[in-house]
Amino acid sequence: MLLKENEFVFRDYEWLSTSGDAKVPNTNIKVVSPFFSVESETCEISDGHKTFRFGIRLVGNGTIFDKFHTVVYFYAHNVDVLGIDVAAVECSIGIKTATQQSIYLQRKFKESQVIQVFKSEEFLTYDHLSDKGISLKYRIYMANNKYSNIRPGLRFELRDTTFSQELWSAAQKGHMTDCEFVVKNQIFLAHRVVVAARCPVLAERMGSDGNTGTTNSVAFKALLYFLYTGHLLPGMNSYDRQQFTDLVKQFQVKTAAESMAVINRSKGMSQLFLAIQPNLKSRDQLTVEIRENHGRVSLTGRGLCLHYDYITTFRAGDVIAPEMFRFDREGFFGVTLTESQHKNGHNYQLTFSSFHLVSGFKLVAVTYDLKDGARSSSLPTHHCNMTKMYEEGGCNETLKIFREGISLPKNVENNSLCTVHVNFKVYLAEVDECWGYRLNDPRLPVEFWSAVKHNIFTDVELHVGSRSFSVHRAILSARSSVFAAMFKNIDMVESDSSLPTEDDCRSLVIDICAGEENDLDPDAFEDFLVFLYTGRLRTTESLAELWAAANKYDVKTLERISESAKVRFGMEELCVALMSNL
Repeated sequence: MLLKENEFVFRDYEWLSTSGDAKVPNTNIKVVSPFFSVESETCEISDGHKTFRFGIRLVGNGTIFDKFHTVVYFYAHNVDVLGIDVAAVECSIGIKTATQQSIYLQRKFKESQVIQVFKSEEFLTYDHLSDKGISLKYRIYMANNKYSNIRPGLRFELRDTTFSQELWSAAQKGHMTDCEFVVKNQIFLAHRVVVAARCPVLAERMGSDGNTGTTNSVAFKALLYFLYTGHLLPGMNSYDRQQFTDLVKQFQVKTAAESMAVINRSKGMSQLFLAIQPNLKSRDQLTVEIRENHGRVSLTGRGLCLHYDYITTFRAGDVIAPEMFRFDREGFFGVTLTESQHKNGHNYQLTFSSFHLVSGFKLVAVTYDLKDGARSSSLPTHHCNMTKMYEEGGCNETLKIFREGISLPKNVENNSLCTVHVNFKVYLAEVDECWGYRLNDPRLPVEFWSAVKHNIFTDVELHVGSRSFSVHRAILSARSSVFAAMFKNIDMVESDSSLPTEDDCRSLVIDICAGEENDLDPDAFEDFLVFLYTGRLRTTESLAELWAAANKYDVKTLERISESAKVRFGMEELCVALMSNL
């Protein structure tokens, strides 16, 4: 599931330097973090899309005690090539015994696509920033580029994060591999279906002696890794990366070529970074020295921020009906507005309710902003936190209620209409590492499923009720231990010296519902196959049936995210009934 227009992925990072690092000077020197990638846990472990970096500058000593005038920065390089947009950035300045301070950064040079710069206004901080190193927390809000359907690139989508790694692991272990490639006397095992679906040009080499025409084994391994996972192989040096770039051009792997363009364009980014600094002057600035690659950046949290505009028109004394909206047809959210006098002067009560979120996410906060005018279309900044009043169900997220008193104009005298526009931000944190929004090659799941639809190297036919599905043993075995055991126990006639022919493989037919009382619905089973091949949910309407299939075939991620669907029947009607009594 791709991000919708009113949804933003957020990533939480911590920029930390220990006492062993060079300390942050207190006058006119800017300190910049190392480059880091969107998804890596730490900037050191991945050679992926290192497009982000943080910065801080202490403008000068404060006149009061040990405070400093401080500016924080965020830089995003080449995100236009990746296919994503940075919508907003906020920074939290936390001190052990002091109140946490949230700073919103404003984007500069809006016309620039190569480098995006976000900069805060000056604020006061204590000297712990210079004496004890940097300790800053950032939250970055991102969305898919609005041109991503025209210009190919990586995109955030909700999927099983173990999906592609399971296939790559099967290839590395030689499980049901049926083709091989030779690079400089090194043999690489692979699956014909993956190579054919992802890279038809390379697939043409499968019928020959397996010679790839390249002499760089690291670059070829990186090519296979991208075909299986949609990600760049970590740890490549500059020479291997260049060889990999040449290979993806030779074999016409488009998204990989675009991914390498991000890394190749990063050359010279430091010079560009230095060039824009004179346009980012702060007061009292004289000569600014740049210190790069300072400290360590780590990923501390992932999640999704939903935006919802609640607009209602009423007269004083009217009973306002509750309003419902849904998250991916899974979570139910509701808003109620009731007239209620408070001792603090508020005359209305705003209530936000959450019922049964999809597994893998946890509702952690709700903020609101009373708006004037038309429906908001961009990411709002300053919101008020709502107070959580009630929770029931614990980890199952059965029911959560947030409530806040608000003041609205009194229109009792003339009984005129009153329009209320509230913009909500709903923060959902990922709690299941195997399920969430990740930056992926959008072609990969489409091309894998296309291999089923076009019978590309299918080698087994599954009968489910009145329908049959031609599929691939290798992919089903990599994704399900039950399928792996099933295919292992089937006695196929294979020659010791050659692989089975395509006709031999297609002769294998299995009725997977034979002898069972509860037959699987064929349409639900097709949805199950889509999940195995793509890591995506094609629909959430059949989650209860998908849970049965996931449980039967030991597909853990799908089993966890669909488990709550077993008790969700009639949930929408129950939600409305509960909200009416809030």
